[in-house]
Amino acid sequence: MLKYGLPGAIALAMQSVLPVRAEPVDMLLCLAADVSESVTAGEYDLQKQGHASAIEDPEVVALIQAGAYGRIAVHYVEWADQLQQYAEMD
Repeated sequence: MLKYGLPGAIALAMQSVLPVRAEPVDMLLCLAADVSESVTAGEYDLQKQGHASAIEDPEVVALIQAGAYGRIAVHYVEWADQLQQYAEMD
């Protein structure tokens, strides 16, 4: 089952059927993090800090802003195995 059980499954299903405010973006960036038992808390923090640092880097921000729309969409995925996954879109 999903990481958050039945409520998580319902929320995930609703995301796919509810209308979304569509805004054009220059790119969809998918960031993925391994959260399986083989990953230590320090390694998990390193993954998240690395993603955040990359997105906040002034050169990256300048490149994003220089695009036709000046924005990107970010899809963040955490997984442990095929039955334990979490995804968020912003």
